[in-house]
Order: sequence, then C-alpha cells, then structure tokens
Amino acid sequence: MRSVLEFQSKKTQGEAISMITCYDTWSAKIINDSSIDSILIGDSASMVMHGHPSTVHADTEMMAAHVKAVSK
Repeated sequence: MRSVLEFQSKKTQGEAISMITCYDTWSAKIINDSSIDSILIGDSASMVMHGHPSTVHADTEMMAAHVKAVSK
C-alpha cells in the first residue's frame, strides 16, 4: 500500500500513478503484490460482478461488501 506522501512525491516528480479496479479479495492480493499504486473499488461492480445494466444499482450495502472484500 502506498502512503499519501508517496503519491505526493510521484506527482511532484511528474511520475505516473497507476490505478486498477478491483472488487474481490483474491484479485486484491495479486494487485497488492504488484507495482500498481492504488486500487479503485468502483460502482461498476454492480455491472461487472452483479450483472446489472448500469451503475445505478450500486447501493451503499453492495459497495461496503466489495470494500470489505478488497481490504481483507
């Protein structure tokens, strides 16, 4: 996991900051062992993981479950 100061340093030095979307524990473990700087847990989980036609269906409860899974 990167610290806020590491992000600031990269920005100051003009370095790219990498981010990837993730919704589950196993993917998060793989990403954590990589050189990717940050993980986005987006509302697109409603479409990608739950099969909804849009992100409108991503409620707080759904997002909390994905945040919990990724943070493990």
